Amino acid sequence: FVLGEADRDTTITECGPGDVLICSYGLMCREIEKLKETTWGTVVLDESQAIKNTQTQRFKAAISLQAEFRVAATGTPVENHLGELWSIFRNVSPGLFGSWDNFRAVYA
Repeated sequence: FVLGEADRDTTITECGPGDVLICSYGLMCREIEKLKETTWGTVVLDESQAIKNTQTQRFKAAISLQAEFRVAATGTPVENHLGELWSIFRNVSPGLFGSWDNFRAVYA
C-alpha cells in the first residue's frame, strides 16, 4: 500500500502481515494517531536524517510508532554535530548510547 490521499483510514486499518505501507514523513506526522495504533513488524526510516532533531514532530512521530524491529538508512547521519547521530539511534535502538547527557559527556 502507498499511503496517499485516498481513504487513509481504510488503508491503514487493512494492513496486515506481509503488507508494506509506504508513506512520507509529512504524512506520517499527519496520520500518527492512526499509525501508532498498530504494532508494525518493521519500521524502516529511509533518509533518517529527517529525524535528527529530537524537538521536531517528525522525531516525535517516528519514535511513537510501535515496531518489533527498526531500521534507519541515511547517507548523511551527521551534518552538524554528533547529537544528530544520537537522535537517529534513539529511534532505532533506544538506550544504545544512553541518555543525551551521557552521550554528550562521553562522545560529544
